[in-house]
Amino acid sequence: MMATNANLSVSLHSEHRITVVMALVFLPWIVSVFFTAGGWAALNFLGYAILVFAAGYSIVRMALPASARTQTMVFAPAVGTLAISALTAFWLRLGLPLIWVPALWLGLVAAGALCLWSDRALWPKSTVAYGGTLALLSVLICAVYFLPGARNDAVLRRDGSFNWIYVDTQCHYAIAAGIKRGESPPKVPGAATEELLYHFGPYAPAAAISRVTGLDLGDAFARVTRGASLWALVLSCFGLGTLLSLKATGGKFGGIMSVAGLFFYGSLLSLFSEELNTSSRVTGAILFKIPRVEVLADGGPFSHLILGHSMLFGLGAIIAIMGLCLVQRELQAVLTWRGIILLALPALAVPVHSAAALYCIGVAGMLLFWGRLGAARSWLLIVLMFCLFLVAWKIMGYDHAPDAGAATVKKDIASQWWTLAVWFTVGLGFRIVGFRWISWPLSNPLSALVLASVLGLLSFSFLLQLGDNNEHYGIYFLQCMFSIFAFSRLTPRCWRSAERSQWVAEWLTLAKNGMIVLVASVFLMRIAVYVTHSEVWIASFRLQILPCLVLVLLLAGMSALMKRSRRFSTVGSAVLMSVLVIGFLAWITPWLNFGQGRMKMDVTLTPGEVRGLQRLGELAKPAERFATNKHAVDSFAARGERSYAYTAISERPALLEGYLYRGVTALPWFNTLLRDNDLMFSTINPETLHDIAKTWHVRWLVARPGTDIALPRPLPTWLVEQQNCGDLRIYRID
Repeated sequence: MMATNANLSVSLHSEHRITVVMALVFLPWIVSVFFTAGGWAALNFLGYAILVFAAGYSIVRMALPASARTQTMVFAPAVGTLAISALTAFWLRLGLPLIWVPALWLGLVAAGALCLWSDRALWPKSTVAYGGTLALLSVLICAVYFLPGARNDAVLRRDGSFNWIYVDTQCHYAIAAGIKRGESPPKVPGAATEELLYHFGPYAPAAAISRVTGLDLGDAFARVTRGASLWALVLSCFGLGTLLSLKATGGKFGGIMSVAGLFFYGSLLSLFSEELNTSSRVTGAILFKIPRVEVLADGGPFSHLILGHSMLFGLGAIIAIMGLCLVQRELQAVLTWRGIILLALPALAVPVHSAAALYCIGVAGMLLFWGRLGAARSWLLIVLMFCLFLVAWKIMGYDHAPDAGAATVKKDIASQWWTLAVWFTVGLGFRIVGFRWISWPLSNPLSALVLASVLGLLSFSFLLQLGDNNEHYGIYFLQCMFSIFAFSRLTPRCWRSAERSQWVAEWLTLAKNGMIVLVASVFLMRIAVYVTHSEVWIASFRLQILPCLVLVLLLAGMSALMKRSRRFSTVGSAVLMSVLVIGFLAWITPWLNFGQGRMKMDVTLTPGEVRGLQRLGELAKPAERFATNKHAVDSFAARGERSYAYTAISERPALLEGYLYRGVTALPWFNTLLRDNDLMFSTINPETLHDIAKTWHVRWLVARPGTDIALPRPLPTWLVEQQNCGDLRIYRID
């Protein structure tokens, strides 16, 4: 038995060929697609994975010299996903037809194939440390984050009903459906009159795959592109963590720990925090609720990874760009023509995730030019990078987007201090060690980047007010990056007494200093509140400051005792390490809530509705618009008017369906649109209905189950009821 364990340990920690490792990491994902969606979906998944890998490798090869290519192969799938998504989005925003997008893809694949062939001699020489462990982590990540959605999201069930696991996935599916039917530029789901000014890039490849290969859109959306992006994120996180680990410790153990930290480490109190969601009526902590303590963003990105939100794709873009720019920086070479490719990467992130793209341009700028700002050449390249970024921003139309127009500065900044304090002390946990990258003076670009990440992303979250609380993306991305920054500093001997005591002492010092800064800032803000005679944030001041002062004293005392007593250092570090390790249970809460349906947030269409919508898809041409009185999801706890099911399943444009996303209610003519839409179903005057339909170019009326239009019978000759429409009433307007 001991010999078997020893052999397993050697297998997990030894060097493996990169081709073998990437195949083993890929295996659980394609197996999951095969068993949840069938052989044709698995074949499409394999083809898409080859596509993004080849496309990404062509970019990596052109951007970096041969000496750096072997260590950047793991970034190729994430870079390819970024390029395919971005170029497809640009293509559609420029009004070009979706059907020709595969020609663009094939061009990238051909370039990648040539690059792979010319570098074929490098592959046998390339090895990966901890490849066996990475393969096992890939299996676990696939089971936790991919399988729940692969089984239950965007799926036609055996009884004929159709299900999404969350309202956001339904909205994104509707975006993909609109792209598939040929809308160029795409329209807002559920509002066919408006262009979509949103980062729809991650969902465009699924639409193209379904359109070209005939694969069901649900399989392309929830299984093929989402699965490939998660697989790419695992590899790119491992690559960036390894690069950072080599800089911090000289070893590669931090690479595998970065993957574990990103996907599984979060808030120490995630099991004791109450989940509140407008889509669910189920609340309460997994174990029990601790009052007055809430951690921002669940302490990690877990729910976003399970649901396949745009953050998954934005995070992949950030990590890939940071990895490639870090490799370029380590070459200690002046940027040549190859560098222009790296300068274009933040622009490619724009259609994938707008907030992530803003961070990406900062990442690229600091890693490539920090310490070189005295040269005129550097400023010319910086200007070029910003110009490319602004062109991409303009193409996507973000300068006219509702979120950008409604952005304001938060008025209750002082009251957010307690939230920040809880996030720092409880939400980060072990990840506080990531602050060790910050050194003085800030001559090291990585040190400056970590500091800029903290200040920039915290400011984004705590100072700005965006629609639907999208400013929280700053905290999400900061926590993700700190997972990689912190865990990349670990060594294989971190659990042993000496090294454990050392990093626990570092953790105590960082936590103490951070709390001192927070306490000092709260006193300054309290003085400002007193001077201005404001009544905001006074009542809770004592309840907030007292535990923080106690915590500062406790941290300072523990730090002093660990320096004086070796025995206390050994015991105390073991106890504190055990407490911090609890953070590896944080993923359980969102996995139960979002992956296993504890909060019951599924959006389901009955078999009769599905049959009717499929019938509508057969009857109506792709560009023919329909009107419906289905706007709300009755099971939602609040904001029920978020149903995009009819647009999604029929793959036909709706005049107005769900309307609480993408700023539809902010349109100047929204009230008129809503009134006219409802009037088509409530009026008893045929001419009124006909005039409204003509005004809004409506060809079909779709009444939800149990309802009908109010026109008296017999119907006018220009209004024809359709047969075999399941539980729906569908009428054609001639």
